[in-house]
Amino acid sequence: MEIADPCLATPDRHGIDMDAADSRRVKSMPYATEEVWDRMQAIITRLYQSEDMSLNEVKGIMERDYCFYATQRMFKTRIVRWGLDKKLKEKEVMHMLKLKRQRLAAGKDSSFRVRGQNINWDRVEQYLKRRPDLVMQCLENNKHAPSQQRSELEIICRTPSPTPKAAVQIPYVPSLLEPTLHVELQENVMRIFKSHHTGAFESGVWVSEDINLSIFENLRFALFTKYTKKF
Repeated sequence: MEIADPCLATPDRHGIDMDAADSRRVKSMPYATEEVWDRMQAIITRLYQSEDMSLNEVKGIMERDYCFYATQRMFKTRIVRWGLDKKLKEKEVMHMLKLKRQRLAAGKDSSFRVRGQNINWDRVEQYLKRRPDLVMQCLENNKHAPSQQRSELEIICRTPSPTPKAAVQIPYVPSLLEPTLHVELQENVMRIFKSHHTGAFESGVWVSEDINLSIFENLRFALFTKYTKKF
């Protein structure tokens, strides 16, 4: 059959994705050839695997943005052929479960990547809810170490990067105020004045013959001493 330019056809935008409806619809539209599939493989892989879109979402984007038409069954065939199937396999689940138990015993966290896609551990737990017998098999069967299966399975296990912690904010502590030059000079003068008067009275250089004056001088000296202690 002669293949026409795909972009000359108008895609169906109503999202009917049943295989029978697809087959009827694409009869009036050109199927993607193997050459076109090869060219679009990287885009389909990115949408389906890296961006974790559903098959229907990928199919709709390929029709809308790339004039790429194929039935859902055709997409499923290529996804399996390219190894993009998102369904976890029993051997993969067993391997991850054994490896996770070993690493937990060593105090290590684990993150897994299976066939190029990051695995949320919730998916493994959902699988084990449907197959609780695998947990018992993992506990009872320790004959095959995970390292022996690594060559057969496309599984990468790593220690996840630590979550960055918020920076600790140190509260601001204001520094003590430095005295200005004017205040510092006043303090020095008062200290010198106090030292001079104290030394004069203690050495007897200054003697008060008037008792009233002496009382007055002593009182003044006491007040002066009390005041200057503040500095």
